[in-house]
Parts: sequence; structure tokens; C-alpha cells
Amino acid sequence: ANMLKPGKSDQLHIRVDMNKEDMDTFVMAVGNKKSVARLGKELNDLSSLCGEKKSGEKLGLGSNVAVISEIGEATSAVLDSKVLSLLSK
Repeated sequence: ANMLKPGKSDQLHIRVDMNKEDMDTFVMAVGNKKSVARLGKELNDLSSLCGEKKSGEKLGLGSNVAVISEIGEATSAVLDSKVLSLLSK
């Protein structure tokens, strides 16, 4: 259906599977402020697990971006300089 009439927004879901010995699982969302706020209310994982909300501006992503995450230290580890440059493009 989106081929005939494009949808209103695009979403990119990235799932990274690691060895259980490498890292504990955690939940994180990155997007524009309105989308992240809406997803934080609608998705059970985000609403129940993610208490930390950061502005994307603090991370170098821009003022209209928000990041919510379950573990703040893991967020800064995942969003390193390479990932931030990719997301900003």
C-alpha cells in the first residue's frame, strides 16, 4: 500500500544481537521528540523500562531529536562517534 501512496513517516528498526557474555540486554529509542514521546507511551518496553530521557542536542544529534533508554551508560557506549555521524547524515 505504501508503494501507491507513501506513508507519513519512515521508521528504521535496528536490532543488534550480541553474545550473552558480552552485554546485558537493554531498550533504547532514538527519534524526533514527538515520535519518541508517542512511542514511550505506546510501547510497553519503553514505558516500563526506560526512565532516562536525553536531548539529542547533548549527544550531538540536533535539537529536534530525543533519546530514551533503560541504561544511560549503554546509550553512550552504543552512540559512539561513528554511530552519531551515521545518524546525523
